Amino acid sequence: MTHGGVTTSMPAVSAAYLQGQVDELRAQLAALEAADEHHRSELAAALAGAAEARTSLQEAQKRLADRDATVGDLRKRCEAAQVAQARAEQERTAIIAALGWRVKRRLEQNA
Repeated sequence: MTHGGVTTSMPAVSAAYLQGQVDELRAQLAALEAADEHHRSELAAALAGAAEARTSLQEAQKRLADRDATVGDLRKRCEAAQVAQARAEQERTAIIAALGWRVKRRLEQNA
């Protein structure tokens, strides 16, 4: 085969062409492998971030449950205090009434 005044054989041209193709494919493969490694590192970072977020969520949920329990306990204590206050007010009213009755009776006896 004659090409530009230079005689070349067909296998040499084909080998050079194929070698160029192989070199191009190797370059593409290297770029894809680099991108793949980058994606893998991004995935690993995202998984680590997700694990950290899950841990933070679990801790926040525990704090919330603890606060809910505390609020529930405080509500019960408040209700108990209100009941005790109402009972004390009733007892106070009863004592004042009893004292008033005694005072009235003594005043009637002295009159």
